[in-house]
Amino acid sequence: MTVKYLVTGAAGSLGSSIVRSLLAQGKDVRGLVLPGDPTAKYLPEGVEL
Repeated sequence: MTVKYLVTGAAGSLGSSIVRSLLAQGKDVRGLVLPGDPTAKYLPEGVEL
């Protein structure tokens, strides 16, 4: 079974740092952002929204 990490507020300051850290460790990451959040486009590749 594969573990997926859900990061709420993934486009925010703390959330985006956590997302980058998890991706650097090779983890499977899902990000939760508000609908229409313009900063979501800056999330790194590999994040499932």
